[in-house]
Amino acid sequence: NVVYQQMKKKYQGNDRMAYLCMDVRKMDFGNDKFDLIVDKGCLDSLLCGEDAENSASKAVAEYTRVLKYGGAIVMLSHGVPENRELYFKNQHDSLTLAPFVAVAKPK
Repeated sequence: NVVYQQMKKKYQGNDRMAYLCMDVRKMDFGNDKFDLIVDKGCLDSLLCGEDAENSASKAVAEYTRVLKYGGAIVMLSHGVPENRELYFKNQHDSLTLAPFVAVAKPK
């Protein structure tokens, strides 16, 4: 909640941005709402918590529910790409998966 409050304050004058706080496993948005979803460590966090696999599966289900047809999900993760890809492949056959790209850590 700390980062949420900081970002909300920092960008309060920007009408093009909105900071909302909710559970990614049960979002308040309607279906087919977004063209793009960016996950920056959210799935990683869920996979470190209680009932990890179920929580991650619920999040991916919500991603696909709120994503418009033809939309994209960009995931930035510390996890092995094949492990994250499974959550999308196993539960959502309607998604077209682009290759996961592993980026080496800068030296």
